[in-house]
Amino acid sequence: MKLNALIITLLFSSLTVQSQCLDGEIEVFVNVFTDNWGYETYWQLANQGEACEDTPLYEAGNILEVSCFGPSDGMPATGGNGYANNEVFIEGPFCLVEGQEYDIIFVDDYGDGGLIFEVIQEGVITSYLLGTGEGNTFTFTAGDLTPAFIFGDRPCESFSLEIDGASVVIENAEATASPGEISPPDGFCGAYGQWCDGNGPSNTMWVTFVPETDGAFEVSSCNELNDFDTAIAVYQVEDCSDFSTYTLLSSNDDAYIGCSEGSSGYASTCYVSCLNPGETYYIQLDGWAGTVGTSEITVSTYIGEPEVGSYLTDVQCANIKGDTGSGIVPQINGLGINYSVVWDGPNDFTSEERTLENVPAGNYTCVISNECGYIFTETFTLESPEVIVPNFTGELTSCEELEDGIILTNISGGAEPYDVVWSGPESFQSFEPNLENIGVGTYFLEIEDDNGCDYQFQYTISAGNSLEFSLGANPTLCLDEAIEFIAPLGFFLYEWQDGSENSTYVFSAEDSGVGVFPIILTILDDVGCTHTDVVNVTVENCLGIYDYTSEDFGLYPNPSRGMVNFLQTESSLLQGRILVFDSNGKEVYNANAELANAIDLSFLSQGVYSVMIKTKEGTFKNTLVISK
Repeated sequence: MKLNALIITLLFSSLTVQSQCLDGEIEVFVNVFTDNWGYETYWQLANQGEACEDTPLYEAGNILEVSCFGPSDGMPATGGNGYANNEVFIEGPFCLVEGQEYDIIFVDDYGDGGLIFEVIQEGVITSYLLGTGEGNTFTFTAGDLTPAFIFGDRPCESFSLEIDGASVVIENAEATASPGEISPPDGFCGAYGQWCDGNGPSNTMWVTFVPETDGAFEVSSCNELNDFDTAIAVYQVEDCSDFSTYTLLSSNDDAYIGCSEGSSGYASTCYVSCLNPGETYYIQLDGWAGTVGTSEITVSTYIGEPEVGSYLTDVQCANIKGDTGSGIVPQINGLGINYSVVWDGPNDFTSEERTLENVPAGNYTCVISNECGYIFTETFTLESPEVIVPNFTGELTSCEELEDGIILTNISGGAEPYDVVWSGPESFQSFEPNLENIGVGTYFLEIEDDNGCDYQFQYTISAGNSLEFSLGANPTLCLDEAIEFIAPLGFFLYEWQDGSENSTYVFSAEDSGVGVFPIILTILDDVGCTHTDVVNVTVENCLGIYDYTSEDFGLYPNPSRGMVNFLQTESSLLQGRILVFDSNGKEVYNANAELANAIDLSFLSQGVYSVMIKTKEGTFKNTLVISK
């Protein structure tokens, strides 16, 4: 236990520290345990019934910033005054009048508690007091030497037993945990050197034993009278009152291979070896998660050679680096955990940790040895699940507007069973692997397997086409022509651009006149999909075309190298628009005539071209040959 110096105020000379109290007085010490915020606390020793602001017999803690007023002064305490954090302070000795009552008045500035008090009279802990956030007034009687704890509740006042001798039967219902009391790390239930998760010290009892040899020993609560879920640990100890001097030699929470017949309640067994003959070793016993009951403890000589086993946890998630969830915990019956280990594994892996965590799959070989000459070589294999792979089978929707798409999902790999969540367009969500009657869009699948591994995938449903049809190419008609458009036959509903609903539509150029006219057909098919096609009908005044002789509309020179002159008898020809087309029908020149008698076509390549002049009287054509 660490002793810390503290500036204190002694208000009565009769309480001056002295080696021996007067007759009728009791020597009293107060052990004070602080938490992470020792500077937020204050306490005083006073005659019973006196208010805090009255003159105390003794005061300590943050006298400057907390004192009796605590948070009521509106000024929070800061560091630098009062007690240090996470320390133990021994206050006293105080010589108090035997039979008189005294108060310990505790004040907390922040309101979260923070001090624990042990009142020790004549070497006996008579009070164990927990300060709370609201503050407390604790009363004790000087000279009342009734112990605050049952025997065995503190390491320095523990039961003792002999190896291979009689057992010790203890009950922990009224036991407590000491301030700052240690316990083995959380880990696997059943593993040596660990306790089950959530099993911090709560109702601990202590037993000691002294070995006469350096052999191996079994420490166990797997006995007939044990009736609750126990956890045990064995320590080598330098100072029983200082937990910082405790070294864990072995522990167990639930026997590795189970208890033999006659025991009950998840009792525990562990092993220690290579001990120092004549040294006192400490056994800590507790109930898992605060359970209480009766336990029977024995220490016996282990006979036989150590046996090597392990707790293996395979890789939980494939293709995950770092937190793989895997682990190897060597389990050696007949040996404590005070041994060294050297590991070799895949990809030049090495380690000297006693246990391995979050390592990849593969073979791991360890060499285990201790100071007593035990050497073991053992190989352990960690497996990895296959990568989760969803095989999708999808069916397109019949068309953009229908929701009749399908996604069928066959999942392999990982650890079954699987939990699936689909999400998609317009807040779509499903917890089934197979989707039916879904619309166009991208759907996202999250799969979580039985190991808690998450994987994300996606699948896109596109629109199909339940009907393919065409009204044909864009036609050109003369004013005296007509054309009939025929829709595909079936159990369909038709609608043309003019609202008619027949399966055929007749377009008359004579009725429409010259121009370009869109013909639109919309079909509603038998599955509920709509389909549309459009053609553009061009109507020309074909009746206005004159057949001129060369002197009426001539081109010269013809063939030409590019510069072309016009010969015409009608002046109106050169008031229209000149268009030139190549042999493929592609327009290569388009300009107003503007009474010009010549055009420059030298940019054209060699070939045969059609020259057209459009006027209000009609369309006039001639053929031109370009030669280079």
